[in-house]
Amino acid sequence: MTVAAANPKARPQPKRRPRYTGPVLQRWKLDAAAQGWFDFLVPYKSEVISPVQCAKSLGRDVQHVYSLIERGKLEAHGVPGRDVQRYRITRRSLVLYMAESANYSPNDLVDRLVDVAATLTDAQCALFEQKLRARRIKL
Repeated sequence: MTVAAANPKARPQPKRRPRYTGPVLQRWKLDAAAQGWFDFLVPYKSEVISPVQCAKSLGRDVQHVYSLIERGKLEAHGVPGRDVQRYRITRRSLVLYMAESANYSPNDLVDRLVDVAATLTDAQCALFEQKLRARRIKL
């Protein structure tokens, strides 16, 4: 007979959370993530974010985020003092998860821009360069 069966008012044992396994990244994806190339995908600057914010970044529902936590794909911290388990997810694990699932290199965009620039006239190239320089100053 279990303790819970012997004492119906006994507190249920908390579920053991899965261990965070982290993504399996190709070397270039790991380097890209370390250099911040995927940071634009997560607009939140806080080091920990809510499951709702995580879901918005992924373009999925909150249940998918909880599923990723349960499978050990996202680092999550339980918020203490709640009857219902609440999580805060580390931004870094979300960025790494997104890098793992990316089917492109951030440099692919640069290659495509070069291909498009090759079709521009000299005047269009000069205008593009002028606007690019103005944009870089604002950054």
